[in-house]
Amino acid sequence: MKRILFLILAILLVFQFSVFASVKTHKDSFDNSSMTYSMVQDVDRFSSIIFSKMDNNQIYLTFTIMDTDWWFFTEDYIEVKFDDGSDIYKIPVKTTSSNIVDHNILCTSTDMYVPELLVEKIKSAKDVTFRISFKNASDDVFKVPSKVLKEWKQVLEVPDKTVSR
Repeated sequence: MKRILFLILAILLVFQFSVFASVKTHKDSFDNSSMTYSMVQDVDRFSSIIFSKMDNNQIYLTFTIMDTDWWFFTEDYIEVKFDDGSDIYKIPVKTTSSNIVDHNILCTSTDMYVPELLVEKIKSAKDVTFRISFKNASDDVFKVPSKVLKEWKQVLEVPDKTVSR
């Protein structure tokens, strides 16, 4: 009985951490560019969160929601604060999009460039908290899980690349 209980507990622990992806690199065979990223799924209300670093050293952050209801992100900015501090920073939204994926599934996403000042803050932060605003729902305050923040820091540790095209 103890052995079965241990096996079930081990499977649950593996499954619990399987929602967190490892840091990966995607290489584009057409132009030889690459992107290093962390993608996590099913965190809070978000279907996925992607934190990526491009060859041009630009950092992108994308939040996606897939649901049977529409969630319309605001198109101006997302707020962020670090280590429960009083300073609140605004990250301008680059794009938002909303699409019907299937008859009952709706997909909405927002992405943004992360300014260098905030990249430096992420590197040293113990906690990162976002306030994400929607046009058709109340704001969502989202604290980045520590395992996800650790992955973001790994993405930022990838050596800078200069791309000449």
